[in-house]
Amino acid sequence: MTSALSSAIEFGLNTIGLKRIWAITSQENKKAIQLIENLNFIKIKDLDGDEVEYELRQDLRITE
Repeated sequence: MTSALSSAIEFGLNTIGLKRIWAITSQENKKAIQLIENLNFIKIKDLDGDEVEYELRQDLRITE
C-alpha cells in the first residue's frame, strides 16, 4: 500500500501539479494513520465524529 500511495503522491505533486493532498480517517484507524504519517502527511485538525484530517503540501514536502 505504501508503494501505491507514494506513486499516487508523486504523480499528483510532480505530474499534474497539485499543491496539496489531504486525507481524512477515523482516529481508530491506527494503520491508516501510521501509513499517512510515514508518507510525511501532517495532522492539521481533529474533526467531528472521531475523524482526523492530514495534509501533504508541496511547499513543505520532505524529500529523501
